[in-house]
Amino acid sequence: MILSFLFFYYNLEEIYKNFFRKASVALISISPILIIFYSYTAILGTKILIIDILSFFVGVIIGQFINNKIITLIKLQKWISIVSWIIIIGLGLSLIIFTYFPPHLPIFQDSGTWLYDILVHS
Repeated sequence: MILSFLFFYYNLEEIYKNFFRKASVALISISPILIIFYSYTAILGTKILIIDILSFFVGVIIGQFINNKIITLIKLQKWISIVSWIIIIGLGLSLIIFTYFPPHLPIFQDSGTWLYDILVHS
């Protein structure tokens, strides 16, 4: 029983320590995708699938590069872990809020009905 407690305590401690990496990678990976998408659609006025796919790969590569840099940090300070929890909770809350109360931006607009609400099929 003591061994299982130590095993779970060690794993939970590692998960807690790695939250900063997870939060920063999640936030940083999303940013280039949105920046590239809105930049080229504003300039060209149309959507191009290959650019969308490439922007995803750029976002993943940048996120993993930052992840690698954070791994090499020897000791993360306590405030960094607190900020990372806030980022993860903020991303989760924004997902819920923007799902049920989407802002009137093109990214939240349904391409079939041109509505911003959740579609209810009856």
